[in-house]
Amino acid sequence: ATRLGIMAYILPFLFVYSPSLILISKNSITILASVVTAVIGTLVLSIGLVGYLFQIVPMARRVLFCIAGAALLIPFQHDMIIKVIILNVTGLLLATFLLLWEFKRRQVVTVSVVSNHGYTQQ
Repeated sequence: ATRLGIMAYILPFLFVYSPSLILISKNSITILASVVTAVIGTLVLSIGLVGYLFQIVPMARRVLFCIAGAALLIPFQHDMIIKVIILNVTGLLLATFLLLWEFKRRQVVTVSVVSNHGYTQQ
């Protein structure tokens, strides 16, 4: 519970450092990008902190999930917009790669468990 509860501690800081999350911005693209990256970043960081997605996630991948989630949670700042976009895109690519890896790993484990019990895969 504490691992998930840490997100309740982190989220208020996101609202302070990124007012576009509470829809305060002149640019609607900034609002959309902030909300999307914050939601994805929160989910990915939660996977890294909890250590479970379909099955137990190994420690090395948990660290990578946390890095990807933290990169997605960096708020948009007007003076550092290019650096933040690069960090967000890098975090999104890393998160996508890790999620696909875990999904593929889930399929391999499911097929091997089914085949060990004598069932046929359809």
